[in-house]
Amino acid sequence: MADNKEYAKEWYKKNRERIRAREKKRYEENKDKISKQRKDRYQKLKKDFLLTYKIGKNCDLCGWKKHPEILQFHHKDRKGKSFTIGNIQITERYASKKLKLIQEEIKKCILICPNCHAVLHLKERRPNV
Repeated sequence: MADNKEYAKEWYKKNRERIRAREKKRYEENKDKISKQRKDRYQKLKKDFLLTYKIGKNCDLCGWKKHPEILQFHHKDRKGKSFTIGNIQITERYASKKLKLIQEEIKKCILICPNCHAVLHLKERRPNV
């Protein structure tokens, strides 16, 4: 078994440049497709992460909990808002770092249903309502 590992290491050393050139060529030919696949994969990761967070939770204002996947994050204080949770892009290089940033941002939010969210924003725009 050790002979196979040594052989594989030697083979890779000898063929490294050829392999890199082939991979680079493959990437250049399929750049758009590969980029879209990566983007989709990391957006799905974010979506799954947020859905897992929402499961079993309810609206902090009215208690609604029928479909937790549609609950929305509302920042308690707009001045402390770093970014909109739904808009952050997760990339391959920084995936775990971005998920930690999302967790920190979630701590600044309350989880509410779409109706309560709309009413909160309406009250922000028109305090008399």
